[in-house]
Amino acid sequence: KKIIGILSGLFILVLLTVVIFSLSQRQDLRQRADSTVTTQPRLVFAYYMMYMESYGTNVESYKKEIREAQNAGIDGFALSLPGWNVDPYWKQRTHDMFQAARELDTGFKLFLAPDLCCSLTSAEVVDMVKTYSSDPNYYHYNGKAMVITFVGSDKGEDFWRNGIIAPLAQSNIPILLLPYFDKQVSEWPSWWRELTDGQNYF
Repeated sequence: KKIIGILSGLFILVLLTVVIFSLSQRQDLRQRADSTVTTQPRLVFAYYMMYMESYGTNVESYKKEIREAQNAGIDGFALSLPGWNVDPYWKQRTHDMFQAARELDTGFKLFLAPDLCCSLTSAEVVDMVKTYSSDPNYYHYNGKAMVITFVGSDKGEDFWRNGIIAPLAQSNIPILLLPYFDKQVSEWPSWWRELTDGQNYF
């Protein structure tokens, strides 16, 4: 189980490095056009599946994983969450992970990666982002809370526009949305391009 988790983390680490690198490249281009834009350092994130922990699901266990990640040159975790309200342990694990990062106080960053493969609703995604986007360890890019997803292309425009983006905007929580949609960018309908800031790839 631990080996699978490590391999999955390494695989997604490469993926997220490409995502953040692409964002930084876009930022570099914008800076050439507008000298007032402030560049941000390029960071390395690992995809952390909240159901494949290595040492346990409490604060001290997560501290150990964070220390190991930082020693390996990783700047933060994208927290993969396939559930929220139905099974309360998802909320507890997320709470403990953020607490671990705060207590360590080493600058380790976290952001949410809701897994839309299963039963997560738009209201649950909004709730988790509202709960943690203001946490001092939550990663923001140019003032926007980073949110990535796994799948969800079949949810439809209303799910994303009115179910997630609009409610968060009304709460003054702009997000940088980088979903994984199982289609090539050239196949995206126009509303995908309008609502998202890019795409992550598996």
